Amino acid sequence: MLWDLIEQPLAHPTFKYAGTPDRGGRTTMREEKGRIFDCGIPYRVGVDMKNTYTLNPAVEAQLAGYDLLQEEPWDELWSVRLKKDGTYVRTVHEKNTGLFLSCYNIYQWKRRNNLTF
Repeated sequence: MLWDLIEQPLAHPTFKYAGTPDRGGRTTMREEKGRIFDCGIPYRVGVDMKNTYTLNPAVEAQLAGYDLLQEEPWDELWSVRLKKDGTYVRTVHEKNTGLFLSCYNIYQWKRRNNLTF
């Protein structure tokens, strides 16, 4: 894995939100049916790392928001849950831009209407 960014703050010029993805990079390694292999074709990956016991499903919206911050969208979105024993669990997430934009719109609506969060 070759990292292009590590915890670099980014901002969206149109939607006026910001975020700091944990990692973004390129790799040629793929996993298919539990087997890891070099496919020889580089692809871009966005990674969010967590050290929680369970993974919050909201990470899918968070990764989609980070993906929109990229000049060139990532090909895959991963969360990596770091375990206390030094191992990790990697999850590949669907690119769910609609989910992120729905959350963003609700946030903006509540803000405009002075509703508490």
